[in-house]
Amino acid sequence: MFKCGKTRSLTFRLIYTCCILLIPRIENGWLFTVAVLHCKLGFWGENCTNRCNSTCFLSHCNPSNGICYQCDNMYWGDYCDKECMNCRFRWCHKTDGCSWCKSGYWRKPHCDKECNANCDGHCDQTNGRCTFSCKYRYWGKECENKCNFGPNCHRLSCNRVNGSCMACKSGFWGENCDNKCNNGPNCKYESCEQEDGSCGDCQKGYWGEQ
Repeated sequence: MFKCGKTRSLTFRLIYTCCILLIPRIENGWLFTVAVLHCKLGFWGENCTNRCNSTCFLSHCNPSNGICYQCDNMYWGDYCDKECMNCRFRWCHKTDGCSWCKSGYWRKPHCDKECNANCDGHCDQTNGRCTFSCKYRYWGKECENKCNFGPNCHRLSCNRVNGSCMACKSGFWGENCDNKCNNGPNCKYESCEQEDGSCGDCQKGYWGEQ
């Protein structure tokens, strides 16, 4: 004997959540009917007493285990209980989660980690490293270091890889521009090469590093 599950509504009326399907069969020349318990749409379980998750598409789930066949928009997972909150366009796959994180977030498929605040734009979706460049005055793989240049740094910004000053003020050289140019009298300009302090250009008729 099959028992259909039932619940009570707010008005205490019985609401049946399953039905019995009568399927005719012929076996050994005999015609007989087999009764099969079948859950109504939106219910699952042995007696169809469990409701499918409300975020299952059309509230439709597997009647045996409650796993959603498809998810509503912006949800994913077997039971569609995970939100695509930080997915780009708030769209994700049912099984794989976010295919791409929105700007400022990383760690697929959840996209639940924020990029370093010093990243200038996106960061890598798998390791969080800043993809493009760092914000003003920061450097490093994750832009975690603050530039430490001296007062002779011209642009007040530093190299993304090693933190050195990008350009020295006229008359200075070195990674932090803390060395004074030692140009000879025949050097055309007051400035010198930032890498080694040599004269950038000689007066007409002269040559050499200084």
